[in-house]
Amino acid sequence: MGRVTTGRHQPAISDDRKARALGTKTLVFGARTGCRVPRCRAGRAASADGPCSSTHAVAEILFVGRRTLGPRADIVGMLGLIDDSWIVGDLGCGTGGLTELVAPFARQVIAVDDSAAMINAARKRLVSFDNVSLRTGQLESLPIENGSLDVALLFLVLHYVVEPELAIAEAHRVLKTGGRLIIVDMMPHDRQDLLDEMGHVWRGFSEEQMSSLFRSAGFPEVRYHPLPADESAKGPSLFTAVARRARGVETTELDADATGSPAPLALSA
Repeated sequence: MGRVTTGRHQPAISDDRKARALGTKTLVFGARTGCRVPRCRAGRAASADGPCSSTHAVAEILFVGRRTLGPRADIVGMLGLIDDSWIVGDLGCGTGGLTELVAPFARQVIAVDDSAAMINAARKRLVSFDNVSLRTGQLESLPIENGSLDVALLFLVLHYVVEPELAIAEAHRVLKTGGRLIIVDMMPHDRQDLLDEMGHVWRGFSEEQMSSLFRSAGFPEVRYHPLPADESAKGPSLFTAVARRARGVETTELDADATGSPAPLALSA
């Protein structure tokens, strides 16, 4: 049987708060299909010889494929872009759903969460993988050595972090030179219920906010892309932000206080 190794670090955020986040993580998967069978969006029925155009033919294939294989089939297939030599960090891993998808393609996945309950659930889920290292720790103080990761993932986690600039600075620290940080999170919204009922700290993040956070952590530039809307999703729209650790960058632009710790950025929740 495969093994999942476990590190130890003091948890901080409450287990029930993280549990409420699990449903939100599903928002990243799925996308619009572009037409519906047997009629396309233009209202024209597909002919006996095929759909009304090549564009609609592609859309029909996507629709039928998702209905048959599930809404994540095309996205999961893209995980084949992961190099089998990479060490990937799933930061804020929860019960290990993303780690489970990434592990078959990567050399190793280091999955970190500050909740012991989440790590225990992930351990059960990932028992068949011998290339997963589960570690309990905070995003603001990762239990990972400097320059260890080829890719760091923060998927629908940052809006729970009180000081997101520290989490991104930590991700920068643990990345190898040229390594990438990929963040998926919510775009700015006015959903007060997410703060009141689900424990969110931030009402999403704008491109300007993410650019500021990345630059302050030492990343020279960031690509911010709104994600296609999911018709079935009830939450806010999502974005993905991608940055690479530059060569020769050893320090961040964050001002340090008397203890040497980075000073927090001025962001509005």
